[in-house]
Amino acid sequence: MSSTSEQSPQTKAIMAWAQGFIDSDIDQIAAALHPDYIHDTFPRSLKIPRQNKEQWVESYRKIKDVLKNFKVDIHSMTEIPGKVFIHATDYADTTVGVPFVNEATLVVEIAPNEDGELKVKHVEEFLDSQFTAEFMKAVQPSRDS
Repeated sequence: MSSTSEQSPQTKAIMAWAQGFIDSDIDQIAAALHPDYIHDTFPRSLKIPRQNKEQWVESYRKIKDVLKNFKVDIHSMTEIPGKVFIHATDYADTTVGVPFVNEATLVVEIAPNEDGELKVKHVEEFLDSQFTAEFMKAVQPSRDS
């Protein structure tokens, strides 16, 4: 990956968001999100509903304690004005004994907030459906507590 000084403003916004996951810092992740953030998860067969910023942050807060040593391997990233397309694999150790290895493709809309700072406004996340369904089953008892 190129150095921060060589990155476009859109890429810098994406990397600030990704760093929050790596640091397991929900406040850092939330700070990278636009006030009107929307998160859509696909395929729809996973039955994960559309979430606004508050809903997504709360949902991630419940799952983040299950994930330890989170890493992101970005395979490719393509930009057009206002959008970034990412193919990545997320890795983490877990507290439920199931390794977390999830490949995903993301379409990320970037937009300025009211102060003009670029933030992640909308994510369409296409997950590995087989892994995600199995992982959600393994994690469900932890999320219910």
